[in-house]
Amino acid sequence: YLTRLSLPQKSSNLQDVDLLRNYAVEWDRYTTGANYLNRLFTYLNRHWVKRERDEGKKIVYQVYTVRVLGASQILPI
Repeated sequence: YLTRLSLPQKSSNLQDVDLLRNYAVEWDRYTTGANYLNRLFTYLNRHWVKRERDEGKKIVYQVYTVRVLGASQILPI
């Protein structure tokens, strides 16, 4: 996705208010996508992670924990 992102190309000829409007549109797209992902991971954390832990699996973490701490600090590699 990032290789196809054309924000710099779109905004290279824009100035002032038009540039800010363009960034506002792109920011809105980004935050909408981030909210969808957050909802998906909330569902997984609430249901799948809880079930795995209830079944006795010890190396199962919530997505946020893995993201914040990094997989290399949590998982035995």
